[in-house]
Amino acid sequence: MKIAVENLTLKLNNRPILKNISLQLNPNKLIMLLGENGAGKTQFIKTIMGFHHSDRGSIYYDNKNIKNISLKERAKLISYVSQGTIPGLRYRVFELISMGHTPHLGYFEKPSKEMKAKEEHIMKEFGVWDFRNAFLDEISGGECRLVYLCKALVQDTPWLILDEPTAFLDYKKQHDFLKRLKTLAKDQGKGVFMSIHNPSIASQYGEILILLKNGEIVDIIDKGKDGYEKLSLALSNLYEHDMVFEDTSMGKLLIWKE
Repeated sequence: MKIAVENLTLKLNNRPILKNISLQLNPNKLIMLLGENGAGKTQFIKTIMGFHHSDRGSIYYDNKNIKNISLKERAKLISYVSQGTIPGLRYRVFELISMGHTPHLGYFEKPSKEMKAKEEHIMKEFGVWDFRNAFLDEISGGECRLVYLCKALVQDTPWLILDEPTAFLDYKKQHDFLKRLKTLAKDQGKGVFMSIHNPSIASQYGEILILLKNGEIVDIIDKGKDGYEKLSLALSNLYEHDMVFEDTSMGKLLIWKE
């Protein structure tokens, strides 16, 4: 399933947020949205999800206008992880993760054994199994983020849309999670679109990088086709500072030049 955005313009409280954005998001690759604070990344993601009604333009899920897709049907197409968790939820970890099955169930229907087995596998894979019975307000911010990520994976949709999913994760878990996302896109054909602040990590894992500045798309880099030289120039323009890639024993390393 592809997502197409055509001539998207958004204002909030009469303030321009997004300006005439047109692009197409295709599955099978890890797509990352980069931009400074206030560039409009979160609002762009929320608009794609249908949380904001744009002033102009359209959003299509496989040629079907989002306005004609019910919330339940959208939940079968896209899993969403917001930038922050919802405060005050008195749920246990396993209860929240299990809610990922909801779009695929009828009224009063319970998850099947296969669904529960998949849920258990995901919890173990992401290291939340040992605290699955804890309440959300009893775990750390990083652990809570992993719980919401597990819920999104349990939802099992063609697309995952994630707003700063690596926030609060420690260094190892960031890399483990991004490797997992890349595998989902490549091996399972899922679409993965996420915002991120760190251009070094984006350059390491992202395959398509969308650069957003002041509510406008200033560049779209396909790393496999465009290469690191063009990416270096695009990032330098985005952050208004010279940034270069240097070869190391671990591969390309992005350097912020003094």
